[in-house]
Amino acid sequence: MFGSRRFSLVIASLLAMSAAGVQAVTITTPSGIATSPDPEADQQWYRSASAGGTTGITADYARSGNGSILMTSPDGSGSAEWTYSASSASSFGTLGTLTQFTSGQYDWYRDASSTNPTAQAPSYALLIDADGNATTTGDRSYLIFEPYYQTNTDPATNTWVTSTINASSIMWTPSLSGYCAFSLFATGGTCNGSASPFSGASVVIAVVPYIGSGWNGVFRGAVDNVAFTTTQSGGSFSANFELAAPPAPAAVTAVPTLQTWGLMLTGLLLAGAASRRSRNKRKSS
Repeated sequence: MFGSRRFSLVIASLLAMSAAGVQAVTITTPSGIATSPDPEADQQWYRSASAGGTTGITADYARSGNGSILMTSPDGSGSAEWTYSASSASSFGTLGTLTQFTSGQYDWYRDASSTNPTAQAPSYALLIDADGNATTTGDRSYLIFEPYYQTNTDPATNTWVTSTINASSIMWTPSLSGYCAFSLFATGGTCNGSASPFSGASVVIAVVPYIGSGWNGVFRGAVDNVAFTTTQSGGSFSANFELAAPPAPAAVTAVPTLQTWGLMLTGLLLAGAASRRSRNKRKSS
């Protein structure tokens, strides 16, 4: 499902930080479309496409500005994804544990021209280190949110939809059969008779909006405004994908206050009086 080599993206501008500590960023590069995996980078957004899948920031389905992430796949082998990773030795733990996870959110779009199964729409995955130990990597797996399993109805087409991931959201993982609430996975409970491979101490090491691999048929759609919220200090973020950074605010011309007007008027009167005195002196001489 997910590629291993991707292109490092530049976070174009840090817009603001909310009271909750969420880092709101606008992602603008690279431009154009990726058709193969790009080099991986830590603590940055990067992208991957494989087997005919494509992805990139385009204006095809502009959302919250002039762009969004376009994702396409030609058949069941194609895939596309974007990843924010914190999996290196220095960044491990930055995104917090499953116990600290508060919510996730993303906007997604399924074009009605898509011919893959109608239940499939852009999804949101968390890459989890099950034992919370950065030195052991064989226990890592994805915890996946798909819109369909929240209501068991086909996702809407030709319209933007916002999905929120929280404790009651239905999730699944490739390492376990069945679909259960996020809270069950996060507490090491049992899902359809099998124990969750995760626990509250499991560490989130990546956030991955994606499409494809096994989606038989053509898919075309988009993703934007990907958010991740955790109680881990500095771990929360919200990313808006655009073709270009927002324009700089226009310069604001200061409007004189009544006090300023009064000083200006006094200055003019004094200057006028001085001018009259000067003229009178010249006449008398």
